[in-house]
Amino acid sequence: MSGDRRGDILEAALGLFSARSFHEVSIHELFAAAEVSPSTFYRFFPNKQALFNELCRSLLRRVNGYLVEAGSIEEPDPRKRFTAIWWALPRLGREVPMSLGFLMRVDPKLLDEENRRGFFPPAGLVEVLAPLQAALVWGTFTALLRLAEIHDQPISMEDFKASERLCWAALSAA
Repeated sequence: MSGDRRGDILEAALGLFSARSFHEVSIHELFAAAEVSPSTFYRFFPNKQALFNELCRSLLRRVNGYLVEAGSIEEPDPRKRFTAIWWALPRLGREVPMSLGFLMRVDPKLLDEENRRGFFPPAGLVEVLAPLQAALVWGTFTALLRLAEIHDQPISMEDFKASERLCWAALSAA
């Protein structure tokens, strides 16, 4: 462990929640995976659900930061804006590999108010696209992740590019 106890707890939770749902992970498993005592855990998080919501917030901040860095918010051309958004999303998976498994397993009923407003789809997408369009993009992206998990193989670049074209065709036809 790193010595950053809060960070260790978040990292351990990401590993556990990326493989199993919130309800399948016990609080004692979190203590053990983070190598912390219950009192150390509770110093940072009042309960498992607060930890879960903080993990959601940290990942959403990253996704939204990627969208800003990609220039998608300022891009005037809708096709270029969409392309910037589409390719910003998998960056999270490359930089925080377990994050995509976690995001696929999020149960919206567990989210606090802040996360509910920003999670489905991420607020950064809604700033750039209309809410229904943002939901289509996010839904397509997470469906690709689920498909890869079901078949236990990564998404090929060709499939990801084809999905981008199909998603754009659906958005631009509306």
